[in-house]
Amino acid sequence: VDMCHGIALTHTKVTLRSTFFTSYPIFVSKIIARNNRLDSAAGEALAHMLDVNKTVNYLDLSYNNLDDEAGMAIAEALKYNEHVTYLDMNHNLMRAEAGIAFAATIKRNKILKTLYLAHNHMGPVLYWQNQYTRNFQEGAGRELGMALRLNKHITELDVSHNQFGPDGGSGFWEGLRKNKELIAL
Repeated sequence: VDMCHGIALTHTKVTLRSTFFTSYPIFVSKIIARNNRLDSAAGEALAHMLDVNKTVNYLDLSYNNLDDEAGMAIAEALKYNEHVTYLDMNHNLMRAEAGIAFAATIKRNKILKTLYLAHNHMGPVLYWQNQYTRNFQEGAGRELGMALRLNKHITELDVSHNQFGPDGGSGFWEGLRKNKELIAL
């Protein structure tokens, strides 16, 4: 969280051995924060940093504990971001809600070229609330696939091991019919 607050600053102030203050610009362009067990508070700090920072264009957040709330906050920040071209969020704890938020980002963002969302369990979930009530939650596969229909900028998308099911497959089929930019899926 503190790292993101520091990167959100545009200049750092330095006191020299005199009474003068000087500041140096912060130009961080690549953030690799793998295996740090980040949580939803760190995800929200990352989203705030993406709103403010204009130099970061490479972000690797794989193998963390980022959950749905963090994923949705990052997706919302990336929706209007004009600098990040690479995002890796493999092996996190994001579910279908975050996948739907990333589908909205794919539709809107015109800069993002590479997006990795593998191993996040964004597929449908069937569970029993109690011994009588069975609940079913839709997955994000259909929305992610249909978002590719509108996106003309993403060239690499990794959504492997999310168990989207047949509904997700039909969404990707629909989305890929019109997409001519995607090179690797």
